[in-house]
Amino acid sequence: MLDKIFGKHSSKARIALGQASIIVSLVLMAAMTGLLPNEGNIKREARIVLAETIAVNSSLYITRSDIRRMHSVLEVTVKRNADLLSAGVRRRDSKLLADIAEHSSYWEPLEGLASTDTDVVVPVWEGDQQWGQVELRFTPIEAQGIWGYLTNPVVIFIMFLSTSCFVIFFWYLGRMLKQLDPSQAVPDRVRSALDTMAESLLVMDIKQNIVLANQAFSTLVDRPAEKLVGLKASTFPWLDNNNDASVDKYPWKIAMESGEPITNHIVRLQLPNKLNKSFMVNCSPVLLPGGKVGGVLVSLDDVTALEEKDIELRRSKEEAETANLAKSEFLANMSHEIRTPMNAILGFTELLRRDRGGLQPDQRKHLNTISSSGQHLLDLINDILDLSKVEAGHLDVEVIDCKPAQVIQQVMQTMKVKADEKGLELKFEALTALPEEIKTDPGRVRQILTNLIGNSIKFTEQGSITVRVSVRDRTNPQLKVDIIDTGIGMTEQQVGSVFDPFVQADSSITRRFGGTGLGLSISHKFAHALGGDILASSDYGQGSIFSLILDLEDTVGAAWLTPDDLLFEVEHEESSDVIKWKLPVADILVVDDGNENRELLKLVLEDLGIKVTTAVHGQDGLEKALQHSFDVILMDVQMPVMDGYAAVSEMRKMGLKQSVVALTAHAMKGIEKRCIEAGYSHYMTKPINIEALVQLLAELLGGEKVVEKTSLTPQRINPSYIDKFSSEPEQVDREGEQSVSYPPIVSTLAVNKKFIDIIKRFITKLELQLEQMKKALREDDFSDLSDLAHWLKGSAGSVGFDDFTEVAKELEDAAKAKDKESAESQLSSVEQLYQRALLGLEPSNNMMEKPDNTEAKKRVVQEKSQLESFARGPIRSSLIENNPKYQKIVDRFITRLEEQSLEIDKAVYNRNYNDLGKLSHWLKGSAGSLGFDDLTEPAKELEAAAKRHDQTLVEESYAQIRSLILRVENVNPNLFAAVESTQSDD
Repeated sequence: MLDKIFGKHSSKARIALGQASIIVSLVLMAAMTGLLPNEGNIKREARIVLAETIAVNSSLYITRSDIRRMHSVLEVTVKRNADLLSAGVRRRDSKLLADIAEHSSYWEPLEGLASTDTDVVVPVWEGDQQWGQVELRFTPIEAQGIWGYLTNPVVIFIMFLSTSCFVIFFWYLGRMLKQLDPSQAVPDRVRSALDTMAESLLVMDIKQNIVLANQAFSTLVDRPAEKLVGLKASTFPWLDNNNDASVDKYPWKIAMESGEPITNHIVRLQLPNKLNKSFMVNCSPVLLPGGKVGGVLVSLDDVTALEEKDIELRRSKEEAETANLAKSEFLANMSHEIRTPMNAILGFTELLRRDRGGLQPDQRKHLNTISSSGQHLLDLINDILDLSKVEAGHLDVEVIDCKPAQVIQQVMQTMKVKADEKGLELKFEALTALPEEIKTDPGRVRQILTNLIGNSIKFTEQGSITVRVSVRDRTNPQLKVDIIDTGIGMTEQQVGSVFDPFVQADSSITRRFGGTGLGLSISHKFAHALGGDILASSDYGQGSIFSLILDLEDTVGAAWLTPDDLLFEVEHEESSDVIKWKLPVADILVVDDGNENRELLKLVLEDLGIKVTTAVHGQDGLEKALQHSFDVILMDVQMPVMDGYAAVSEMRKMGLKQSVVALTAHAMKGIEKRCIEAGYSHYMTKPINIEALVQLLAELLGGEKVVEKTSLTPQRINPSYIDKFSSEPEQVDREGEQSVSYPPIVSTLAVNKKFIDIIKRFITKLELQLEQMKKALREDDFSDLSDLAHWLKGSAGSVGFDDFTEVAKELEDAAKAKDKESAESQLSSVEQLYQRALLGLEPSNNMMEKPDNTEAKKRVVQEKSQLESFARGPIRSSLIENNPKYQKIVDRFITRLEEQSLEIDKAVYNRNYNDLGKLSHWLKGSAGSLGFDDLTEPAKELEAAAKRHDQTLVEESYAQIRSLILRVENVNPNLFAAVESTQSDD
């Protein structure tokens, strides 16, 4: 209250009020003890005396029986006393003998005959007996109510005294305090201690007046300390960290206003010599009794020398933030770039899967494996490229309904290919019944099982891998999935560290089997995130058991599958029920800057009887959407000219209400929300799941579900291929020496005739690369050897020769380590695998026989002759061979190929490596997507050579590409004639 009234004078007011209160208290005590006269008591005593006098006189008149004279005396008394209102004499029998001033009209009998301030009764005696009484009615001594209280003389006196004292004391204190010197309150020993401190110190009062300054500050501002006392702090030219001179931003003012210390606040001060100093200021409020701030202690530490380092640190921080932003953008772009080709791969795979009438069961099985593995790859991409997970170091899990048998079936179907390659049996066992549905994250469970089964296959040379499931206790159910292998096993010490990141059993394991040692660690974290665990046990040399344990919830009332049902669910590869959708006649706009994506969606939708209109960017799509009313719009997000966000926003502003589905390769967190906020009605990530897209369109357009039954009678591979997987080595006599000949290697793609040409081209390429590897090893050129091994590691698996992958990796590692002895050993293994791959090209060979050395050489010579003959044949798209409907897409690609080939030729001639890198990158991605795999690897090599600015390698790679382009069917054979003529003229 006082703070609001007196503001900065509140302390002085409190002192004055306290002193005035003491005076008032003393006066009150004096009044209560009777030391001060009381006007009311005086009046009461006077009225008592008057009443006694009247009673005495009345007794005399009554004794004389002179009532009339008594009446006259009373009349005179009433008239002469202003306070006396009326009077009466009443006999003992209550008869009123004297009634002065209408006494009877106002008098009210008193209870117990007790007199009051206004009504007084005095008895009249006749001898020893009471004759009657005298009754007197007076005015009140004090006014009634609040007014009576305020007009009380004592109250008036106290109010006058307290007000006068407060004013006088307040004035007096103001005069006296000005004469006091605050600096004198600090003892000399304290002042000496403050003066010895290197940092400047100030003590300010509530008005920001300096009451104390130590010697350091005095020296700083070049003024004597005693001259600083009484000066306002604002006298000096202070600036805050933003060069603002506002008084309200002074840290000491903020500290006094908030009552809280202010630390590490930067201020600047311009000194008399025009130099600017920077100080780290710490302010501590000085609190008075009651918590009121009375001043502030300010310390100023000179940090001018450190300010430049602070600026440098801020610059480093900005650079780090910029780098972090660049990383985020890189991850987002990588997500888009990876998903774009994946869209073509999975999209065309889905198209092949949908052509059920023209597929053999084995082909359908392989396509399902490609689709399942591709989807799993996308899930891994989501984990790797999810920026929030990368930066925060945590993984999100979702809990949804899923079928555990289906998840296990999908993983086993994918991993069976690897098991078959190593001649291992992948089995499933069910010890108990299993819930048909559970609540968990199927994606994480699939990743865990893939890792565990893949690990078992990796470390198992012979025998089997068994996937065993059980739920022991239904009251507290836990799903247990055991992965049991007959592999190399682990020691007890190795089991204890198997879940540590970057840890494998020993260095020989890493060299032999490869890997980073992260798989089990990540799976272990996944299991914990799901509320479960992974346990490991092993017998060294006998095998290992990894057990995934998951708590099950809400199994009460759930349907349970018996072990026999589970065995059928897992081994049943594909349902015989084919779900198709019958869609009504509709008109759909497809907006995408990718030609392949537009063509893919157009093929799919036109097969469903839908009219399709395409647009190449957001502006084009917006104009077409405004010109024509489409039922649904499928639109990409990242496009040139106008992106999807702007296009859909403009559509909504123009009043378009139809559904707009976002089809984007961006799968980062927050993209879906951003799409919906921009105006998209639905969101799908690339690669597009064709079935999901068709189902969504059915929902939007009102389609009907049609279920068809198909026969899935299994067919087996030609026995001549199966024979080649015999694990028994054969003895062959070579040049008089006894040696071991291993069985041939057959590509996993060989089950389909259309891939035979691809396999042969790889073998031809491998022969040339082997010669380069040998040359690089002879010349100790480990860099080229590493690059060649890296090529083999990636390419061999792509054409179904997974046997090369591990050996190529070990060769690459040896080359990087410049370990020539190890490299020679691994290169020998590669050459042996090459010979086995050559033998695997001829399906008519009877591998159960033991051919002699002459026959083996003949086969090699014949195979090479066949390859050379093939090299002179035309190159056709594998897409057309499988489905003629792709002919239009291939024709457009060939037209584009001719245009780009001329640009490539021009870039090579002009040594424009930047354009050459972009053009070869286009060729590498587009040729493979359109079925011209022969061009992919040479284009990759050309791109690498362009990046290194190696003209020799550029010309070698381009010569190979140029010859391949001229062999492409329907390419103009005189394509480069005009260019050659121009270059020769130059």
